[in-house]
Amino acid sequence: VLRILRIPLHWQILAALILGALAGVVLGESVLAVSFMGDLFL
Repeated sequence: VLRILRIPLHWQILAALILGALAGVVLGESVLAVSFMGDLFL
């Protein structure tokens, strides 16, 4: 767990963007069930 915290922030953000885009492509319309998380982030 502590190893994850040592990854630089810019790599964590890049990984989150890639995983989010991949989830949108794979899940399609069903991703709308968790779209409120993006609103909470903003």
